Amino acid sequence: MKRPSAAMQWDVAVVTVLMLVIGGIFMTWRVLTASSCLVLRPSADAWLIEGIQVRSAPGCELADGTVVDSQLNSDNVMLTYADGNLADLALQDSPVQLLSRLLVNGWTLGFVVGLFIICAIGFARRPSDRGSGAFLVFSTALLSSTFITVAGLPAEETFNGWARWVFLLGTQGVFAVAWGAALATAVLFPSSLSPTAARGMNRMLMGGGQLVIWTVLSGVILMTHPRFTALFHFSTQTNSVLTAFSLAATLVVAFVRISRMGDTTTELASRQQLLWVGVSGAATTMALLALWIVPTALVGDSVAPSELIGIPGFIFVAGLAIATFRWRMFELEWLLVKVLVLTGLLLLAVAAFDLVVWLVRMAGLRFTALEAGLIAVVITTVAAVPLRNVLERVANWAIYRGQQTPYQVLSQLSEHLARRSVDFATVAADIARALHTPRVRITAPPVRVSHVSGFPVRASRSVVFPLEGGDPADELVVWTRGLDDHFTSAELHLLHTVSSQIGAAVAHRRLGDQLIRSHEQLLHSREEERKALRRVLHDDVAPTLAGISLEAETARRLLIRDPGSAESVLQNISHEAVAASGQVRELSYDLRPAALDQKGMVPALTDFAARLEGVEVVVDVNDELGELPAAVEVAAFRIAIEALTNVGRHARATHCQVCMSLQDDQLHVVVADDGVGLPALRREGVGMASMHERATELGGSCQVGERTGGGTLVAVRLPLEVSHD
Repeated sequence: MKRPSAAMQWDVAVVTVLMLVIGGIFMTWRVLTASSCLVLRPSADAWLIEGIQVRSAPGCELADGTVVDSQLNSDNVMLTYADGNLADLALQDSPVQLLSRLLVNGWTLGFVVGLFIICAIGFARRPSDRGSGAFLVFSTALLSSTFITVAGLPAEETFNGWARWVFLLGTQGVFAVAWGAALATAVLFPSSLSPTAARGMNRMLMGGGQLVIWTVLSGVILMTHPRFTALFHFSTQTNSVLTAFSLAATLVVAFVRISRMGDTTTELASRQQLLWVGVSGAATTMALLALWIVPTALVGDSVAPSELIGIPGFIFVAGLAIATFRWRMFELEWLLVKVLVLTGLLLLAVAAFDLVVWLVRMAGLRFTALEAGLIAVVITTVAAVPLRNVLERVANWAIYRGQQTPYQVLSQLSEHLARRSVDFATVAADIARALHTPRVRITAPPVRVSHVSGFPVRASRSVVFPLEGGDPADELVVWTRGLDDHFTSAELHLLHTVSSQIGAAVAHRRLGDQLIRSHEQLLHSREEERKALRRVLHDDVAPTLAGISLEAETARRLLIRDPGSAESVLQNISHEAVAASGQVRELSYDLRPAALDQKGMVPALTDFAARLEGVEVVVDVNDELGELPAAVEVAAFRIAIEALTNVGRHARATHCQVCMSLQDDQLHVVVADDGVGLPALRREGVGMASMHERATELGGSCQVGERTGGGTLVAVRLPLEVSHD
C-alpha cells in the first residue's frame, strides 16, 4: 500500500517569506532614502556602548573618533563626537551609492543568491522533505542578512528612526535563524535522524532556538543598557558566541551521523549526500580561514582581496547542489576526494601561517599578510609531498569506507578472478561494494549468484555486460545507484574488463566440470570392465578350473581300480582345459588385441577384413603414424573392427575403405562403404554405442552419417594427448 506523502511545510514557507520581507523592506528603504557616505556594518568594534566608532575612508573624509549623536537635515547630517567636535556630511543619491557597494561585494552576494536558488528548487521539488525545508530557511536567512549587511546602516540612522531596528533584526535576528537552521539541516538532511526530530515543534526549537536565546539576552541587555549602540554592541557579541556553539553542534551532529551510517544502499546514498555537504562546507571554511579570517586576526590584513571573500562559497553551493539533486553524486567521488585532500592542505596552510606569524613576532620583525602567506605556502608545499599520501588514505576512508578507491578494489578483483578457485558470490559482493550499487547478478550456468545491498533504490536501472567467450545468455548485470545515475566511462571500462575476466573464470569452471564428468565416465567404464572381467573369471574360468581339479582327483583314484574309466575322465579334463585356455585368451584379447602386438595395426586390420565375405576392403594407413599411445591405438583398432563388422552384417556393400591419418595431434579414422546406408528409423545398438563410448573416453568424437554418393561414413577423431587426471 502506498504511503501518503507528508503535507506542505507551511511553517517553513511563512518563515521564509517573513525573512524575505524584512530584507526587502530594508533594501527598499535604502534605495529610496538619501544617505551620507558613512555607512556602518554589524561588527562589534564599530558599535560602542557610548556611540559608534568612525574612521576616515576614501570618499568619506572624517576625523577618527567616537560619534555620540547625529542631527539629520534636509541636505546634510551633523555628527557630534564624544569630545564635542562636529562633522558635517552631505547627503548623497542613495541608489548610486548602494549599487557601488553591491558591486564591490558581488562575489559574496552571488554566493548567497546561488545558495538560495538551489535550496528553493530543492524545496519546490520536495515540499514535504524536512531537510529541504531546513536548508531553505538557512539559505533565506543568509540571503536576507547578507544583503542588509552589505547595504549597511547610514550613520545618521544609528541614533533615531525605525530603520536601525530593522537593521538589528536583519543582521542579528535573521542571522541567528540561519545558524539555528544549519543545526536543523544536520539533523534532518537528507533524512530525519529520528521520527521525533521531524516533528513540527522540535524543528521549530532547533531552527529558532538561537533566535529565542538571542532575543531574551538582548532584552536583558536593553534593560541594563538602554542606548541603542550599546544594545547592538553586546547583542552582536552574544550572537557570535551563540553562532560558534551552533556551528560546533552542527559539525558534531554531521560527523556522528556520517560515521554511524552503515553499508546498506539507502544509508550509503544518505551518507554520500552528507559527505558532499560536509566536505564542501569544510573546504569553504578552510579557504576563508586561510585567506581572510586568520591573516586578518593575526596581521590585520587578508592574503586575498576582501572583495573576493565570497568565491569560496561557490564550493559549498556546488556541493549542496550535487547532494540535493543527487546529480552524478557517485560519479564525482574522485572530485570529493580531491576536495577533501585540498581541505587538509588548507588546514596545514593555516597552521603554517600561524607558525610564521608567531616566529616573526618572537623575532621582532614585521611582515605583511601577503609575505607571511607566501612563506606559509612554501612550508605547506614542502610538507604536502609526504603528507599527500596520508591525506589521500584518510579521504578514501571517509568517502569509500576504506583506503582504496573503487577502481583499486575492482583491479584487485581482477587478480582474484585469475585464481584457480573463484567464489563468484564474493565477486558480486565486491562489485556492489566498490561501486555502491544496490544489486549485482552473475548468470552463466552453472554459476548463478546475486548480491543485494540493503533496500531497493528508487528508479535504479540495470546495465547488462555480456560475458566474453561464453554463451549468449551469459551476463553480468549491475544496477545503477538511483534516479538519473549512470556509470562513468572509467567505471564502464572496468566493468567490461571484469565481465571478460568473469567470462574466462566461468569457462575455466565449465572445463573443470567437464573434466570431472569425463573422469567419472572413465572410472565408470573401468569399473564396468572390471565387473565383466570378474564375471567371466568367476562364472566361466573358475568353475572350469574347479571341475578340472575334481576330475583330476577322480582320474587319480580310477587309475588303480578302473584304468579304462580313468582314460575317459582324462579326455574330459583335456577338453575342459582347452576351453578354459580359450576363455583366458578371449579375456586377454578384450584387454588388448593380441594381433596389435604380434602384427601391428595395418596387418591386423587387413587380416580381419579378409574374413568379410563379399566385401572388398582397402586399408589406407599413413606411414607417418609412428608409435601411437596404447589407449589411442586400441580404441582406434576396436572402433575400426566394429565398423567393419557392421559393414559385413548390415551394409550389403561391395567396397569399403579404412583410412587413418594424423592431423593437428589427433588420429583421424574414417570407415566408408558403398552399401545401402543408414535406415530411416534406426536404433543405436550395442556396437554403435561402444564406438561412441571409446572415442568419448579419450576426449574425442565419433560421428556416423550418410556417405556422399551412397553408403555409410564413420568419422572418428582421437586426441593423442590423453589426460588421466
